[in-house]
Amino acid sequence: MDDKRLRALLTAVQCGSFGKATAQLGYTQSAMTHMVNKLEAELGCTLLTRSSHGVRLSEEGEHLLPYIQDYLRASEALRREAAAQGEAHNRVLRIGCFASIARARLPALLQKFRKLHPEIKIDVLVGGYELAAALEQVTKERIVAAAQTVKPDTVYFLRGKEEA
Repeated sequence: MDDKRLRALLTAVQCGSFGKATAQLGYTQSAMTHMVNKLEAELGCTLLTRSSHGVRLSEEGEHLLPYIQDYLRASEALRREAAAQGEAHNRVLRIGCFASIARARLPALLQKFRKLHPEIKIDVLVGGYELAAALEQVTKERIVAAAQTVKPDTVYFLRGKEEA
């Protein structure tokens, strides 16, 4: 089922005519009529009553209206959630730390973090005193992160955006 057809139908009903709906949606009247006719054929019922005074929902259309609205809301929610999931998969946490922290504390901390945020990729840069310079080179993307343990089982992430 095509969302565009359902939106065209609802717009025609809200506007009261195909002519006003076409102006709002940017379709030709022929395209609008064709979309609604195809939708009615697909559903196997007449959704609109057409007259010289405009269009309105038929009895069948009135009955199906809540389902059409639910379908469009669900479709929009699906699009939003899919976009959010896509964004989540592009997130990266970069951690710079000394080798001693990487060996002693980081494995347990990263395991806990991974359980909470499995969608976030983790890059670890292990180094010595040259770490600060290396982090400046690596953090040209999005997140600058440094891990510091203060209390057991607590990690503080310092974040900042690199300015261009």
